[in-house]
Amino acid sequence: MASIRFNLNKVRDHNYITLIYHTTSTSRLKMSMGEKVDIKYWDKKKQRVKPTHPNATTRNNLLGEIVVFIERVRNEYKIKGVRLSATDLRNLLQNRLYGKDDLLFKNYAVKWQAEMSIKKSTIKVVKNFVTKINEMYPDLSFDQVTASWHKGFVKRMENYSSSYTHLMLKKMKQITEAAYIDGIHTNLFYQSNKFLTTVNVSDKIFLNNDELNMLYDGLNEMSDVHRNATIIFLIGAYTGQRYGTYSNIDKKMVLYKGNKKMISIRQLEKTEARVTIPVSDKLMTLLDMEYHKISLQKINTYIKEACKIVGIKDWEKVTSHTARRSFATNAVLAGIDIHLIMKITGHKTESEFRKYVRIDDLMAAEKSHHMINMLQS
Repeated sequence: MASIRFNLNKVRDHNYITLIYHTTSTSRLKMSMGEKVDIKYWDKKKQRVKPTHPNATTRNNLLGEIVVFIERVRNEYKIKGVRLSATDLRNLLQNRLYGKDDLLFKNYAVKWQAEMSIKKSTIKVVKNFVTKINEMYPDLSFDQVTASWHKGFVKRMENYSSSYTHLMLKKMKQITEAAYIDGIHTNLFYQSNKFLTTVNVSDKIFLNNDELNMLYDGLNEMSDVHRNATIIFLIGAYTGQRYGTYSNIDKKMVLYKGNKKMISIRQLEKTEARVTIPVSDKLMTLLDMEYHKISLQKINTYIKEACKIVGIKDWEKVTSHTARRSFATNAVLAGIDIHLIMKITGHKTESEFRKYVRIDDLMAAEKSHHMINMLQS
């Protein structure tokens, strides 16, 4: 026998009125009504808000309307000889409570952002996140945010650092949870322990100095598109910036102080920090070459092909972000103080940087290599 009841469901530090509808012993609908109520104002026996609550009448009227709606729908299905499933009821309730457009991620995210009391810096992060998700998934609904979606999203983000992908997933989880509380959807995948997992193969790749020299020495043998992409990539590998920044660097930015050359530039992504980059002779040579900016998609395609052409192992794992990681990792291996490296890359904390270049793994590998050399000598 189908049953309708309401109770309070705690999400983080708040209690929300939640509809529980059992169709059978194995099928039920659990759907938030989007109404927050302190537990002291909830009558568990009557399953209603106590009269002492200032908005008791409005909220109890809503619950009453929901019950009447469910009873009417259930009778209509009974007349048709069709069982009212939890999924059917959820869809009907969503259409009853919300417009079709409200169920799309892009529309809810804009509304959520406007209603949230968040810092200006956070607003910018959220806006960038929403814009990117809308570009990738124009008509994404919350029901589509599944394990399959997550796998595809992480795959599509492989050209970015795992920290950026993790930030994107955190924002997705935050907005998806808010939509769940508001009754927009009943999809609980966002609560999975795996939701914030980012496994980016590209993050593990860096090109050592020999491999970077292979690309540099092979420039004259490449086609125009591969040569152009490789010059831009190498500029990134010798400046330690993200693609959005290093793809905009040119020789006009070079400053001369005595016999030293440097570039002072504001990073275009994330922190927008201003960094000063020393200009080596090889970097200056690259900046003197002819090249033009291309899209992220194109450089990721062409740099893979260029690496394959010159014979670099694991060429298929190389992306635009490999340039930045190569700079940081090669600098660590060269014995440069990590705090000096961080001033160039823009990393804020030592722990963040150590994780980025996997310093512990690098040191372990160096010790193993040294031990093998000792045993073989």
